[in-house]
Amino acid sequence: MHNLHRSLSVLNNEDQYAARSMKILETLIFDSHESCEAGLKHPIYSILNEVKKLKPGYGLRVLVNDDDWLKAIESIIRTMRKLDYEYKGVVNGYFHELIIFKKEHDN
Repeated sequence: MHNLHRSLSVLNNEDQYAARSMKILETLIFDSHESCEAGLKHPIYSILNEVKKLKPGYGLRVLVNDDDWLKAIESIIRTMRKLDYEYKGVVNGYFHELIIFKKEHDN
């Protein structure tokens, strides 16, 4: 599902998070309307698969337009010792933006 949306205009990863010294490896976009129509699984499964590839200093940009999905993603990431996230707000008036990243040190 998210592979179909990588060409959207909201995808501007280059140097956007340079101040944090983090490189965004990929942007995943999950549209609940399309996912429900297609009967796709919850986006957390795709996200967890992608975060396995992260190394410290690298992040994953996630755009999601469903409040319940957002809450579930945030809750699950909070339980993972090696990961953290930053909520960046709403982009294009439609998608919640999260940056999920691997922590520099385990806490």
